[in-house]
Amino acid sequence: MSISDCVEIIVGIATIYFLRQQNEIFKRQNAIFAAQTGVAKASDERPTWARQARRYWPMLAMAMLTILTWAAIGYEVYDRHRRATQLANNPASAAPIGSGNVPVPIVPPNFVLSIPGANIFIPDQAKNLTGIALDVSIRNSGAPSPANDWKLWIAPGKNLHPALAQLTTIPESLAVGGPINSTVIRAAQSLVDKTHNTPINTGEVIDGKLLFYTTLPKSRVQSDSTVLELSTEDISGKEFTVKQRMADWLKR
Repeated sequence: MSISDCVEIIVGIATIYFLRQQNEIFKRQNAIFAAQTGVAKASDERPTWARQARRYWPMLAMAMLTILTWAAIGYEVYDRHRRATQLANNPASAAPIGSGNVPVPIVPPNFVLSIPGANIFIPDQAKNLTGIALDVSIRNSGAPSPANDWKLWIAPGKNLHPALAQLTTIPESLAVGGPINSTVIRAAQSLVDKTHNTPINTGEVIDGKLLFYTTLPKSRVQSDSTVLELSTEDISGKEFTVKQRMADWLKR
């Protein structure tokens, strides 16, 4: 219930009471006038402020209540305009209303990435490239959002510039080999397809595969000093990253 609603209820009850009081005063005045009928000489006594106040105090009270009502309505109009201006300047403040009319803050998407493993291989159809099939897990602890624009930077050493690998669509079936094991990855495992069009809900964890190719030699990619930096963006364009040292994988 708004302030103006409360004021209108109070004013309505008080108005009925004051009208009744004013009617009682008029009734007594009429009785006095009737009793004074036939009096030859009217009283010369002038009305004092005290008498005027006793006679018209209900009307004065109603006038004060009217002013209070206007003030309450004016404040509510001002408050609505203020909140509309605040919303226009800061859309994030449009939080849903919880119990007790307490605003519930909006939590933006918050992705946490991890790379449990990978397969580094040389593709049969392009011997001059190095393939990188990543096992990736993404968890969202914020508002639902898709994950877009996956990127993989390969930093082969401290004195070498990072290289951007090419994200590639996973075919229906692709055999990839690595120094420890080999496996077959499939299109149904694509993390891009799982997260691009479907938002990741709050608390949800999604696992999948990402396939990249780079012109760096396989030996350079697998070097202990190489660091892989994987990134993705939420619906607002905010970037989330994870770094993985190749040496940490080889020590597992």
